[in-house]
Amino acid sequence: MRRYIEKTYMTIMEVSISIRKIVREDSQMLWEWRNDLISQRNSITTGAVSWEEHGKWFELSLSDNSREILIGELSSTGEAIGMVRFDYIPNRLSAEVSINLNPAWRGKDYSRLLLSQGI
Repeated sequence: MRRYIEKTYMTIMEVSISIRKIVREDSQMLWEWRNDLISQRNSITTGAVSWEEHGKWFELSLSDNSREILIGELSSTGEAIGMVRFDYIPNRLSAEVSINLNPAWRGKDYSRLLLSQGI
């Protein structure tokens, strides 16, 4: 356990990310991440999502006040490392959380950093 904590601490100290809300231009990137094989295996709904199905979901997500989708980007380069989605329960005191990392950034312990910055 100690080794994991030290590794996480080092990761957080080495990388700074900024958080922003999604924009329409993020749609294709999120679709590509969602259809990555690892994402498919770890999603509630497994299997690939069609571009049309994703487009409908994305447009609804942009206007849904009970959903917030944030993109984490490296502060140094602006490269997107992942997304965190909050589907708020009606009282907005709790939310279902979904995190999906850019496949190039998986396995590097950035999920916690993304979540903590998103909160």
